[in-house]
Amino acid sequence: MIRVFTTRDTILTDSGLRYSFATKRSPMKRYSCIALALLSCATLAPAYAAADDGIIRHTVQFPKGQSGTTLHGSIQGNDTLDYTLVAAQGQQMSVTLNGKSSTYFNLLAPGNHGEALFNGSIEGDHYQGILPTKGQYTVRLYQMGAAKDSSTAHSFTLTIRIQGTSASRPTSQHSASGTLPCAQHSGQPMGQCPFSVTRQANGDATLTLTLPDQRQRTLFFSHGKPLNADLSQADGDMTFTWQQQDDLFLIRCGHERYEVPAAAITGG
Repeated sequence: MIRVFTTRDTILTDSGLRYSFATKRSPMKRYSCIALALLSCATLAPAYAAADDGIIRHTVQFPKGQSGTTLHGSIQGNDTLDYTLVAAQGQQMSVTLNGKSSTYFNLLAPGNHGEALFNGSIEGDHYQGILPTKGQYTVRLYQMGAAKDSSTAHSFTLTIRIQGTSASRPTSQHSASGTLPCAQHSGQPMGQCPFSVTRQANGDATLTLTLPDQRQRTLFFSHGKPLNADLSQADGDMTFTWQQQDDLFLIRCGHERYEVPAAAITGG
């Protein structure tokens, strides 16, 4: 005698859509259908993995010969989607998110402990910067507000590009060192902070300063101009601004202030 089961199967596609259906079938057919469904999902999403923490992870792979890719997907409710890829120190990464205004992304550095290099809910839907270290970076998508409590799936496109390699952008470790005018707190007189700078091709550079409390601040330069800093949520005010007066860059990182001669970056 063949027993008949009534079951409800759920399939989660790579785009985030859930399909649920009830069927009556024998045990053998039941297992065969489930196996077929899992095989279909694997075909659609070869780089997909679900973890015990509920985060849906995808490994990003660029098409052969390309330096970037555009991903299409959807996010629903309190889903968290992670897109991971490996990059080298000194490479320039750009991330652009197009979708519903309640959808955001953060950029997490290798070995992060919950702090973000970039927080989209504060800083917008586009990131561009020079990567501070080698390892696996994570672009994390999430929703806020009413969308987080909704069962509606919202479509998005995510464009990730990485340019430059350590082979094509040779560096000279600690190209220069010395001290620069700096102030760590608002209203504080300018003092002197020790620094070291690593110069790269095309006017790119990484400047590391030691603050009075012995913390370090890293400033990134692209084509001889200030690009951004390694600010995180732990710093509180993450505003990065700069202006140029003759051959001097006046840089603000939150409450911190720095005066950086252009010659320190270009070596001129």
